[in-house]
Amino acid sequence: MPERTLLHYFGARQGNEGSDSLSLRECLAVILGSGPRSVGCMGVAARVLELPGSGLSEIDAERAFFTAMEVSGPAALSNVKGLGDAGQARLLAAFELGRRYSVFREAR
Repeated sequence: MPERTLLHYFGARQGNEGSDSLSLRECLAVILGSGPRSVGCMGVAARVLELPGSGLSEIDAERAFFTAMEVSGPAALSNVKGLGDAGQARLLAAFELGRRYSVFREAR
């Protein structure tokens, strides 16, 4: 999904329901920003979410994904087809931001 289209899509969703209405796949795609022509960032995001296994319900897939990231972090991302070093760095940085925000919230 080209950057302009992604920003338009995100803005349209945000205007209608708020950014919290985005699925985890859509959030990952926004962080990635781009992907290979054949699948785009939404396709790569779907591949990332399939790491722990396929055929899970959306909520179980999210739980499995977060558990996999917590346990193996960078190693979990290294085998995703179409996800290069820059994409891995973006996702890991986003998780680190989330972790730091959680620490901040708990300390308040």
